[in-house]
Amino acid sequence: MKTKHEDGQALVLFALGLVVFLGFTALAIDGGVLFSNRRHWQAKCC
Repeated sequence: MKTKHEDGQALVLFALGLVVFLGFTALAIDGGVLFSNRRHWQAKCC
């Protein structure tokens, strides 16, 4: 049987994992936008 302390610990770990996951997702999206903008400006330049 779980204690109340263990339930709270699981919630904290889940919240930290969610923050890390969202951070990596944001970096992936920003990297994709940066790559897309770079290709756009290179094509427009030449």
